[in-house]
Amino acid sequence: GRYKIDAAANYITSFLTEKFTRKILEASSAVIANSNYLGERYEDHYSIETDTVYPFVDLEDYRVEETGDKILHVNPTEEKGIDLTLEVAEKMPEKEFIVAGTTKKEEVKQRMEELDNVEHLGYVEMKKAYRQTKIALVPSKWEEPYGRIPIEAGASGMPAIATSNGGLPESVGNQELLVDSEDPEEFVEKIREVQENYDKFSEKARKNSEEKSQEKQLQKFEEIMNRVAE
Repeated sequence: GRYKIDAAANYITSFLTEKFTRKILEASSAVIANSNYLGERYEDHYSIETDTVYPFVDLEDYRVEETGDKILHVNPTEEKGIDLTLEVAEKMPEKEFIVAGTTKKEEVKQRMEELDNVEHLGYVEMKKAYRQTKIALVPSKWEEPYGRIPIEAGASGMPAIATSNGGLPESVGNQELLVDSEDPEEFVEKIREVQENYDKFSEKARKNSEEKSQEKQLQKFEEIMNRVAE
């Protein structure tokens, strides 16, 4: 039947893609991953060595002089944990939340409208969002290869509280800001912990962003290219 034909086509496509990818990697002088997490996955699967260069984030594109008091969530999708953020907002009516990005899910749109302390910004220039922000929330449910938001927010000293999925621990750069579950109560507790020690977390977030800035990553990339050329 049609199902068996589709399944067979998907298997063949997957097999050919895997074979083609392996040939490219084996013929490469260097393989660069955008996080240690992803590099380890490639090393385990393909038995190759990798170098890590984090995504290029120009901090000046996101740095703002003044920040606000709100909690920011970027990209209101299930994978990015918007349902978890909205549960946290429901449990913290005294805090204001802003959500950047769009969604096609009507139930998500409706829930954002129903919560008085949640403002849906839609597509917005990120500096405009960061000027209103004090803490970024990154409750991703999928294994993020890396995660730019902690670096962008950290450029202005905003801590990012995140799940410990995929490469997010590397992006966040501070074990104290990670939550190892999808329990909204744990995120509420973490937000309150950050608020009580905000200056400490802010300074660490700023330092983490500077250590992973575009300039530093370009330098690493150049070193790898020089090594290959030799």
